[in-house]
Amino acid sequence: MEQPATAPPQAGALAGSATRTRRRVDILPFLLILPTVTILLAIQVYPAIYTVALSFQERKPAGWEFVGLRNFEKLLNSSSFWESAGHTIIFLVGYVGLTLTLGFFIALLLNRRTKLSGLYITVLFIPWILADIIVGVVFRLLVLPD
Repeated sequence: MEQPATAPPQAGALAGSATRTRRRVDILPFLLILPTVTILLAIQVYPAIYTVALSFQERKPAGWEFVGLRNFEKLLNSSSFWESAGHTIIFLVGYVGLTLTLGFFIALLLNRRTKLSGLYITVLFIPWILADIIVGVVFRLLVLPD
């Protein structure tokens, strides 16, 4: 027996519903991260933009006055700025270099299985444990009625 002929579904009708469903699924991740993005904009981006806007102004008794790049000119002509920037760069390079070197050395020590690896781990974790103990003791002293 022959099957009755039916019209094939139109390609546009199926594609349209699939596209609408697909769009709803694609927008969901953005809706889920929207609160986080809003908070980040409020506590990081807005203050940064506001700070840049304030850097082009000067505080006067009557209010804020737009001075343009004059503040930056004063800053770049200041010898104390360049001295402190130099100290900051030296400190940054020294700190990063020392931290990376010590961290790499500690990682190598902890990666090896030797007789002293337990001692290395103990010595590494003692400052963290002591810090928690000190915080607990200080908090206990704060809440004591004496």
